[in-house]
Amino acid sequence: MAKSISKAYYKYVEHELYNYINTKQEYEELREDIILSSPAPGSERVQSSLLSDETSSKAIKLTASTRLSTMHKCICSIETGIRIIKNDPEPRKYELLRMKYFDGKYTDIGIAQELNISRETYYRWKRQIVSLVAMYMGLID
Repeated sequence: MAKSISKAYYKYVEHELYNYINTKQEYEELREDIILSSPAPGSERVQSSLLSDETSSKAIKLTASTRLSTMHKCICSIETGIRIIKNDPEPRKYELLRMKYFDGKYTDIGIAQELNISRETYYRWKRQIVSLVAMYMGLID
């Protein structure tokens, strides 16, 4: 599972993992803003198809937004990685992921001690996690 990954990609994936919860929240807020947005002032016309025009306009904004698309791909990649790691026969791998990237209150050595694993195992599992997410992000084969 641990494929070769460049240092730059490794750092990028770690950055996305650290920011996953915030990215997911920001994504939902942006989507909601678009969905709940009102028509621009002055565009209020009496027209029987106004509702469908507004709806299609919102749909276009949702699908055409590069920012939303990028965030969605990142979120889906991380969530796929999380699902796979949760199904791993070794449950401590998910705990490592959670403690390292989502809880943010442990040091590397603290996580290894808490999980009762060696430093080598900690770093190997961490590389596997990052590589798995990188693969689903399309950064490595």
